[in-house]
Amino acid sequence: MTPVTPPADVLWRSMSPERMIDGGLAAADVRRLRDATDAGTPWDEALVAIAGDRAAQAEKALAAGQVVTAREAFRWSAAALLFAQMAWNDDSPHRVALYARFTATVARAGALADPAWEQVTLPFGDGRLFGWLVRPVGPVRGTVIVLGGQSGWGATYLRAADALLARGVAAFLVEGPGQGETRMRGGVLLDVDVRAAYSTFVDHVLADPSLGGSVGIWGNSMGGLFAGTAAASDPRISAVCVNGAPARPRLLGFRTFDEQAAAMLGGAGEAEVRANFDRIALQARDRITGAVLVVHGGQDPIVSREEQQPFLDAALGEATLREWEDGDHTVYRHGEERNAVVADWFADHLAPPRATLLDEVRASFAATPDPRTRAVLDAVTRHVHALVGEVRPTHPEWEQAIDFLTAVGQTCDDTRQEFVLLSDVLGVSMLVETLNGGDHGTESTVLGPFHMTASPRRALGDSISEVGLERPAVVTGMVVDIDGRPVPGASVDVWQCDEDGFYDVQRPDVQPAGNGRGMFTADADGAFWFRTVVPSHYPIPTDGPVGRLLEASERHPYRPAHVHLIVDAAGFEPLTTHLFVADSPYLDSDAVFAVKQSLVREFAVVDDPDEAERYGVRAPFRRAHFEVQLAGERREETA
Repeated sequence: MTPVTPPADVLWRSMSPERMIDGGLAAADVRRLRDATDAGTPWDEALVAIAGDRAAQAEKALAAGQVVTAREAFRWSAAALLFAQMAWNDDSPHRVALYARFTATVARAGALADPAWEQVTLPFGDGRLFGWLVRPVGPVRGTVIVLGGQSGWGATYLRAADALLARGVAAFLVEGPGQGETRMRGGVLLDVDVRAAYSTFVDHVLADPSLGGSVGIWGNSMGGLFAGTAAASDPRISAVCVNGAPARPRLLGFRTFDEQAAAMLGGAGEAEVRANFDRIALQARDRITGAVLVVHGGQDPIVSREEQQPFLDAALGEATLREWEDGDHTVYRHGEERNAVVADWFADHLAPPRATLLDEVRASFAATPDPRTRAVLDAVTRHVHALVGEVRPTHPEWEQAIDFLTAVGQTCDDTRQEFVLLSDVLGVSMLVETLNGGDHGTESTVLGPFHMTASPRRALGDSISEVGLERPAVVTGMVVDIDGRPVPGASVDVWQCDEDGFYDVQRPDVQPAGNGRGMFTADADGAFWFRTVVPSHYPIPTDGPVGRLLEASERHPYRPAHVHLIVDAAGFEPLTTHLFVADSPYLDSDAVFAVKQSLVREFAVVDDPDEAERYGVRAPFRRAHFEVQLAGERREETA
């Protein structure tokens, strides 16, 4: 059923002749629309009739081989359909059908362009984003993503695209969250991560080297907010134009504006719209690294210059205000001049930058066959160059850094891994564990530099201390899955320092190889246990380059007392973790940042001689229990 068309006088107030011409409607068609609505024809019916006549004109021209004329007529037809569907703010079937006709007519015009316009569909979350990519003839000096706000979307800005194309700049006319096809077909509303959505468009541009390698973004009306916040979050955007947008949006009390805001959220209520406006607003912490141009109409009844000022304040570099004193909202009255000014500005700011040393180095790795290796090499190159650029080392400092890394490598041998130690004290080892740790199960922590030799296989209950049990301890444990079910046969590899704080590989003249180490197999109930000594807190090795680094930074080298474990079983993710001694010093200042409270256990004192006899130690002894929960999919046994 066709919805009731709002009164023409209401629609003329929200869609002035200047706005419609700016949106691509032919001036003659604006006059025809006025005559039709004055005679009582409903707004949408008049515009659909105009669209039909322009489409017929295009087909006639096309049949006569007049391709340019046909393309222009299809554009006029599309503009008529665009403004026909703007009569409503909610997505009735009738409106959605009109917007589909608009999109199809844009496609007819785009197919006749040279180069032809590309209709782009990009996955985003559970939905899709849409847009039109319009290229200039010849080399592209950069690409500008152009967008609207609550009612003008995508191909509404073909005249802006014309201005960009004339200057060798490609235009990507996009429909973001809550807009056009993205809303009506793609199912993406304004309740998503809006900044990430526009970065998805940036990804698409930068993935195509033919688009010039530099990106700008031009947002009109509320789209200026989306452009500004995208630029604040994505430093790849080198220039942003905000045209008639508030940095902190609000409901205006105008029926059209407020209903459009609700429609972008799928018909939400006022409270939801206000909350979402607060969420998507430019935040006080936001900073824009690229150049900023703010366009303002001095007679804009919707957005004041003060409401646009935060975009200029957020700029870390160049910031420019261009104001037309008699300009209306988004400066429709001076549409052609505005487009020329903005397009010139983008052309100046999107000129391909001169190749830098970093560009050359990155290009040298661009043909690396393995995608992961290529990505890692590129990231390392970018971050190392950024570090050097920030620190600006002198030649002697650079040589000192090279000597340090050389010394780290030379300190490594079969029983010592100085590079792991360096990674540990810089917190990198712990960061890798954090990034790779699962959301469930026992927490992981660092491997450490002393897992250098194979642990001797031992029976459950054996002692891993081969030099006596002066301060005996018993560690019992269970290996279970996420649901708490036993994991029989799990392997439990343990290693620890002695009572003096040294590992076997550090004092081979005192400790036999394998002392403090053991490889156990959990029983049918997932249980394991072993005898040992209470480990001591200890300093990490300080006789090498990492020790000198700690000394220079006045950091202590100590680690709290702990037992290392690697627990593994078929069908589960292997786990590298620690069992920390609860009363040990340095739990709050571990030199390698590896302590997690969930891994700290009491080594309780047990005086009972019967208990001591049961475990094969003398009283008093200390006992700790550690349940290990493995994450991963259990493989079901098959017959």
